[in-house]
Amino acid sequence: MSNITGNTATNATATTRGQLGRYALWQFADFVKQRGALILVLGSLCGWFMLLPLYRISNGNPQLLAVAATSWMKMFAPIFVVFAMARLVSVDRASGAFRFLFSKPISVVRFYTQLVAIHFVAYLACWLVLLGVAWACGVHIPFDVTLLNAAIIFIALGGLYFIASVLTTHDLMAATGVWIVSYIVYNVWGDDSGIKGTLVHILPPMHKLGALTRGGLGDFMSFDPSAAWWLVGYGLGCFLVGIVVLARKPLAAG
Repeated sequence: MSNITGNTATNATATTRGQLGRYALWQFADFVKQRGALILVLGSLCGWFMLLPLYRISNGNPQLLAVAATSWMKMFAPIFVVFAMARLVSVDRASGAFRFLFSKPISVVRFYTQLVAIHFVAYLACWLVLLGVAWACGVHIPFDVTLLNAAIIFIALGGLYFIASVLTTHDLMAATGVWIVSYIVYNVWGDDSGIKGTLVHILPPMHKLGALTRGGLGDFMSFDPSAAWWLVGYGLGCFLVGIVVLARKPLAAG
């Protein structure tokens, strides 16, 4: 009897994994159609207007191009993360689509963990395409530093938007509000030695986003490991808390 039970459990697990694998294809396709295309179009247009004119007037000066590329990265990487991660869970809850998605024996936690992973990979793939276009146009932005910064920004901001999407259907407004408020409060009371300074450090360290590339993307020594660890740690913490909430809170209760 135990063998039958064990085989049934194994088959159910294999079926779940197989279904998740099939879901991965349309999860990626949905990203491309609903989010990736917007990232590529916006990134290409803004890169064209920001980087190409400067490249022409600078005669390929690497310092000027590094400054321009840093500005492009700082301006649009966070925006692209919002495009990639906003309403990741809340849209299914608000539309009632979760009833269809999880009518089969699919783990909610595994489904959304896989969805986050696919969005992360697809987001970096968008940056690869944009960097490839920049190189084809003669603007040689370093791939490694740019992708590393893009990944850190995704983890930091993506974690914030993910947990907001798990907790509320108004996640876009809530996460953006926390992002803006934390940035302002850190700049006002971040150095305060009293209770205000202590409480401020509970908020997301979004003020450290700018510290990642202070000297330009072409300068490897400008990368700030301390800022990176703060951002990655906080972002992963948000992801983990979101996963725990998903495991304990029915989607219908959102």
